[in-house]
Amino acid sequence: MSIGASAESMLAHLMGGHQDGSYPMDAGDFGRCERQLYLRPELRVRLREMAEVNAYWAALVPRWDEIRALEPDKQTALIKSILAPIQKADPGHAQFGPNASISFGPITFKGEPKEDEEALFTRAVMLVWEAGVCSTSFVQRRLGIGYNRAAALIERMEEMAIVSKPNHVGKREVRSPDDLRAALNIRQEITDIAGDEAAPILLKALIAGLKPKPEQEKPTMAGKGHNSGDVTAAYNVSADELRQFIERAEQLASEKKDVAEQEKELFAEAKGRGYDTKVMRKVIALRRRKPDEIAEEEAIIEMYKSALGMQ
Repeated sequence: MSIGASAESMLAHLMGGHQDGSYPMDAGDFGRCERQLYLRPELRVRLREMAEVNAYWAALVPRWDEIRALEPDKQTALIKSILAPIQKADPGHAQFGPNASISFGPITFKGEPKEDEEALFTRAVMLVWEAGVCSTSFVQRRLGIGYNRAAALIERMEEMAIVSKPNHVGKREVRSPDDLRAALNIRQEITDIAGDEAAPILLKALIAGLKPKPEQEKPTMAGKGHNSGDVTAAYNVSADELRQFIERAEQLASEKKDVAEQEKELFAEAKGRGYDTKVMRKVIALRRRKPDEIAEEEAIIEMYKSALGMQ
């Protein structure tokens, strides 16, 4: 009994046999591949090797788990959306209507899918935000695209301040959506105050005032993009200061909690020895006040009690 052309192609490639490049074209094909991976779990960890076969597998593999999480009808829709631009670019593929197509000979086309650049960039950004890491090889591997295309996506992220410039070891910092929103809010507020023309000048002046003194400054390189370096620098300084305040507040809160625990244990011990802890708390409160304040309050209390016939 046949297990399906795409599943047979997958097994052949992963087990060292001959394959013709067939790939899953709908939920049924995908399901047959999944059954084989379920029966042979040792092959699932090597599924990424299928990206070597052709452009179709290279596009499907990075999104395999995403496809697997969907219902069958949605699986088919997603698979077709992934494959359509590759099929259109593949000279060995012919489409006859929306649901009929044919490939001539082994499927060896390795051209990159012609996914809309904006959609691809959005996917790359969401991937970087989710993982919290960014490198050309990471984006290339996860999106199944070429090195140059992945590098262009990262360069665009850098220009938009989504990621930082690489440090001395090539590592980039990923700025979260909240960080970017805060930076944009700062820029917008300054623009609202000073106007479009004066805002860049005001930003530079503010940043100059926030920077360390010249002898403490470290050499930096100018950022790319119109004023993007200015906005990022202003935000980074604010974020560092804010982080210091928050960490100090967290430390004080922790110390306050420790003191509260000790106070609770002290009063529990006093209560166990027969003391009235409510009265103790009142005495402690009185000891914090000046004698004149206490005397004045007691006189007023006595006056009120007399007026109400409580003597």
